[in-house]
Amino acid sequence: MMTDENKYTIPHASIQHDWFDELKYEGRKVWISSSNGKDKKSAYSEIQSTVKDTDTKLMCKDDGFQVELVRKHALMVKYKPHQITSYFFNPTKSFTKLHNKAIECLDISPGGGLGVSCAADGKLLVWQTTDGVLRRSLEGHINDVSHCRFFPSGVVVLSGGSDMCLKIWSVEDGSCPVTLMGHTAAITDSAIIERGRNVVSCSRDGSLKLWDCGSGKCLSTILKTTSVINKCCMKTYSSQQTNVNGDERSEKEVGTDNKLVFVGTEDCQLVGCDLSSRDKVFTMSCSSAVNSCCYFDDDYVATGLEDGSIMIYDLRNTKYAYSHLEIGKSRILCITPYPGKSLLIGKGDGSCSCIQPIESTNTITMELTGPDCDPIYDLSLHDNFVYTASRDKTIRKYRMDLNT
Repeated sequence: MMTDENKYTIPHASIQHDWFDELKYEGRKVWISSSNGKDKKSAYSEIQSTVKDTDTKLMCKDDGFQVELVRKHALMVKYKPHQITSYFFNPTKSFTKLHNKAIECLDISPGGGLGVSCAADGKLLVWQTTDGVLRRSLEGHINDVSHCRFFPSGVVVLSGGSDMCLKIWSVEDGSCPVTLMGHTAAITDSAIIERGRNVVSCSRDGSLKLWDCGSGKCLSTILKTTSVINKCCMKTYSSQQTNVNGDERSEKEVGTDNKLVFVGTEDCQLVGCDLSSRDKVFTMSCSSAVNSCCYFDDDYVATGLEDGSIMIYDLRNTKYAYSHLEIGKSRILCITPYPGKSLLIGKGDGSCSCIQPIESTNTITMELTGPDCDPIYDLSLHDNFVYTASRDKTIRKYRMDLNT
């Protein structure tokens, strides 16, 4: 593990959460700030709007800041002394009526037309991404639903809950033909293998299990830890395939060759396993509990940690962490790859940043705004759109491009 001496704090700017609504009106002001990441000193200023007809002009009282509304819902802020450029995106749509408690997980269908979400209200809902209209309420879990994910077909959903069960649902009629039972604590995450004949799941019971969806049987416990597993992710690698012997491998196991599964644990571990051979490939120590993990740019795995750190590991050399990054001080709750070798990071203070972690000296970030200090629990992407799930009961949809 890298020491604090190797930690790099990414420079970034911040803005008032409701900046878009305020700057639509004449004479309104919003605050902005900039942090260079090298010390505790930040620069603060205000943006004031001047509105004439439909034309909005922005002025900043500090000459060090430069601001520009590059398109509707997108604002650029530069701070010259820190050499920082940040693009702030306001949601193009906000869906506030689907859930009445904190939204814990969401996913967007491969075609982009449907979303699925679950919340602390116990609801598992399928809705239209264009307008948030409810299409289906999937009922059958006992107590809270903690996790949901679309299969590649886009018409089937996998969910997991505090009832220790995984369920497979038809989006078309709301039926649940298969329930997967075998965990002894709440489900925390899952990954779907190729077309979805098999899936893996992790749980607060510390286990990672492989399932056959057709029969509903557990084919194997891939990993058993002494700690809660918070997240898992999976990647395909190019290598000579390694299989377990014929006595251990079920004929119902499909698509597990050349797959790596990564799990992040509450006791500060990132563990990599070969899905076919069941072998541990590596175990890395992190600086705090691993809340989220994802692979990106082929050779790297990123972890989002409780202490606000982002630790990057190069799969070609797992002896040490590749980098140890920080953007702000708030805990990292979700992390997902974004095109251009970037990562989207949702945090406990309601901020959401897009960074390029391999370029550790980058001073350009994209920031998703909207929540007022309410944590971002999950993220999902489709094309140029990003969807966030927040404690404030709102699903927000962002258009992540700068075209007018």
